[in-house]
Amino acid sequence: MSASAVARCLRNPGPIFSGIRGEWVWSEKADCEVYVRSSYERRLLRTLEAHPEVLELEVEPFSIPYEYEGVSLNYIPDFLVVLEGGIREVWEVKDRKFLKDPQNQAKFDALNEYVLRHGMNAAIVTLQDIERMERWVFSHQALGFMPGISA
Repeated sequence: MSASAVARCLRNPGPIFSGIRGEWVWSEKADCEVYVRSSYERRLLRTLEAHPEVLELEVEPFSIPYEYEGVSLNYIPDFLVVLEGGIREVWEVKDRKFLKDPQNQAKFDALNEYVLRHGMNAAIVTLQDIERMERWVFSHQALGFMPGISA
């Protein structure tokens, strides 16, 4: 494992700081065990691992400062996804019912500013998005379009 991969894995705060039940999962594309905090994150990780255009990923890659109700806070997005062509995207997994929450809106605004400053893209990923990606990735795999990838 490279020094950068070790550093990425050590940055992951894991269950000590989560306050939420989650699990450790091996990620080939992160080259280490990563901590996922929800079933949505687990499903998305599995799909990203199988997706042929995803070259690398990081779980909880960095902290983004934001302000909510006059208080300075930090927000940690769920994934940094590196795609073919070097495209870097920051993905946040969120249940649709929480999308309009004012604090989440403040986080999303901070995320948007961050990716614009750093030449990246951002995506808010819901269960419906995960299901759509699963259907595409695993149907192509079953049809033999993606040899060597197992579900």
